[in-house]
Amino acid sequence: MANTGVHPGAAGLVSGLVDSTRHAGGSVGLAVLVSVAAATPGTGPAGAGDSGGYDAALPVAVATATVGALVAVLIVPRRETPPTT
Repeated sequence: MANTGVHPGAAGLVSGLVDSTRHAGGSVGLAVLVSVAAATPGTGPAGAGDSGGYDAALPVAVATATVGALVAVLIVPRRETPPTT
């Protein structure tokens, strides 16, 4: 889908850019969630398997996924399919 409308000579370049962007986005997203989890102090005794940081990181992940879904639905243009007869 990302290669749609790309000149055949540039298809490899575009494919590589899309793949690299997906990898970098996943890495940055994971780094943000780990930072949020690490910055949130736990409420239990040390070493008790406290999940306070994960309780803070989960809403961030849900909000990010929701915004991404809204962008995909509302902003990304849709391809028009030719009518079938």
